[in-house]
Amino acid sequence: MVNNTVAIVKGNSGHPDSIQFFYKIAPDGTPATFFVPEQITPGKKEHFWLGDGFINQEKDNTLYLFAYNIEVTGSGVFDFREPGVTLIAIPKESQRPPFEGYRQIRTPLHINTEAAGEGNFGAGILVNTRKAGAPYPDGYVYVYACAGKDKNLLAARVKPASFEDFDQWSFWNGEKWMADMNQARPICNAVSNELSITPLPDGRYALIFQVMGLSDKVGMRIGNSPVGPFGPIREIWKTPEMDEGLFCYNAKAHPNLSKKGELLVSYNTITLDFWNDIQKNAHIYRPRFVKIKF
Repeated sequence: MVNNTVAIVKGNSGHPDSIQFFYKIAPDGTPATFFVPEQITPGKKEHFWLGDGFINQEKDNTLYLFAYNIEVTGSGVFDFREPGVTLIAIPKESQRPPFEGYRQIRTPLHINTEAAGEGNFGAGILVNTRKAGAPYPDGYVYVYACAGKDKNLLAARVKPASFEDFDQWSFWNGEKWMADMNQARPICNAVSNELSITPLPDGRYALIFQVMGLSDKVGMRIGNSPVGPFGPIREIWKTPEMDEGLFCYNAKAHPNLSKKGELLVSYNTITLDFWNDIQKNAHIYRPRFVKIKF
């Protein structure tokens, strides 16, 4: 199983000819993983699960990717834990495979509190800046987390120029921004470990997610700001793959691939007996796409 494969897409047509797929080639010619944790706990089996990312125009167009540190705890598909999160920083001259010269930055952005639950920031990013073309910019990069058994949504923000300075980050406590991450409080719940928050033309924001992280429902909540308050869950799509015995998870929107008046949304599928099923039918393990038309 090769982690962290990459696709480069030209345009937003989705035509197969516009997409190139890449994986790393090891010195012996075998497929390999692009991004491997530099710091691995002795005796543990660990790899990266990539979260969201963005190009930081205030940091010489560095590409930042959140990478969850995944510790494998057993042979089952859900036998893992996420004890931390790393930032992968790829300089502008290396943003095509094989991504030489990138840096790994261990972060303090793993939260575990009674109020919020346990989780990592990096589930979704909103670059709310003028340079990024945000319609209502306030100059901040918003980074979200999914934490706890209730799948709580948490929010952090930082100026793009200070992205690597974690002392400059602040966290939403429901009323104001706090320097202490442990003061973060849930904005809403029932979200997924990958999600998106997208500005809408009327000034509101669309939160897209898989309801409770793993279900047959793609949900949307509408908020008045990047930290809400968000309204009730609107179940915008029932995933038919659940009826085929697949599990669906991690819905999110892709505004950069969406046409005006639409929002392209993807979600993933998997099975409980993944390691055997994937050898019989690779089709079970790929994203599926739907369009929301406003």
